[in-house]
Amino acid sequence: MTQLIDRIIEGGAFFTFPIVILFITIIVLIVRGIILKKNAQKIRKLIGSLGLFTVVWGVLGQVLGLIEALDTLESIEAVSFGIIANGLKFTFLPTLFALITFLIARVGIIILDLRSEEKSVESIL
Repeated sequence: MTQLIDRIIEGGAFFTFPIVILFITIIVLIVRGIILKKNAQKIRKLIGSLGLFTVVWGVLGQVLGLIEALDTLESIEAVSFGIIANGLKFTFLPTLFALITFLIARVGIIILDLRSEEKSVESIL
């Protein structure tokens, strides 16, 4: 658990912390959709939109991180592979967390869709 928290901190506060907040929000919406069973269509759309936004936010973090890393490498004359690898690792962390969040959002939408189909089948019978 501490390693996960360390990775979140390493990913940078500006991009990774909002992704964590969006992850928590998506989990809450999934649970709310399962429990309340009201406004299921609105909740599914919101989860989908938040999941997609999270991916875009993570990729934006990666692109800006890569630009920053390349600017730093350009100013240093002697660069080791360790420095390059460390910089690249930091640029991929927001994207990784964003993709995980997106996958959880999609799984949540699938679960809500399946529950919705079960309700419509029960109402027909």
